[in-house]
Amino acid sequence: MKLKTWVAAAALTAATGMAQAALVLQSNGQEVLDTETNLLWLYDWGQSTTYFLSWQRDWAASLTVGGAAAGDWRLPKLEEFQTLWADPSVGGTLAGLQSHFTGVEDYFYWTDSLDSHGPTYDRYWTFLAANGSSRVYFDLAPLNAVAVREFKAGQAVPEPQTLLLALTGGILAAGVRRKQRR
Repeated sequence: MKLKTWVAAAALTAATGMAQAALVLQSNGQEVLDTETNLLWLYDWGQSTTYFLSWQRDWAASLTVGGAAAGDWRLPKLEEFQTLWADPSVGGTLAGLQSHFTGVEDYFYWTDSLDSHGPTYDRYWTFLAANGSSRVYFDLAPLNAVAVREFKAGQAVPEPQTLLLALTGGILAAGVRRKQRR
């Protein structure tokens, strides 16, 4: 019987020590923290209107959402979109993105990733929210944008799954003890 208690405690310790990546809506309701990449994504993807890349960069840099100073926000890199798309809670679907963010359109979003293989240097990669694909566009194409910023040290890191796992482990341990008394 003691072995079951030890196994339950070991499982709880292992589970709480291995926090999985998560997309967590921040208490301000304006940002979503990606715990894998340490990026804060703008919650409302519909804040920007369709404009050229230079206008979208200026728009992102001027944001003061979430108490951030102007200049903290920027356009995401293509790799950051791809990591978000691959997050298990998004599941590589438009509906998955829409379950974590508001205002997500099934259209192209600017990235700040230059296409260095093109014939000119005014072509950038874009991310298609409809299916997660990417495509190169000239920087004068009118496309959507969303902004990201780095999560700064000193900000509280919410880990709701830790509390849930601890509570589950406590319930399991209590159940094992109850069976031992019988």
